[in-house]
Amino acid sequence: MCDVQTVAENMLRRGQIDFLNGSVLTVSQVTGEDNPPAEAEDNSGSGSIQLCNIPQGTKEDTLLMFLESRRRCDGGPVKSLEYDASRQIATVTFEDNQSEFLAFLLTVHST
Repeated sequence: MCDVQTVAENMLRRGQIDFLNGSVLTVSQVTGEDNPPAEAEDNSGSGSIQLCNIPQGTKEDTLLMFLESRRRCDGGPVKSLEYDASRQIATVTFEDNQSEFLAFLLTVHST
């Protein structure tokens, strides 16, 4: 099981991720300034990161599959992906697997 904050924190700690075809993505923390007020969410304590330098022509599905790969980038399940191909950036929020696991345990132990 992966912990949402661990996935985001590991990527932030590395500062960059080796992507496909030798390109390197820059990883930074999401702040309120990264999103316009209408789109801003409370990302404090969430597993949200921002990726920059995404190669031109990268499809959203490719980026999503890459980020969910434990083998390629020590990733995890993605809750949301806001990808702006023209600016070559993406904001990624990872799912909180702990909440899902606790709900599962409660279901199993309540029967």
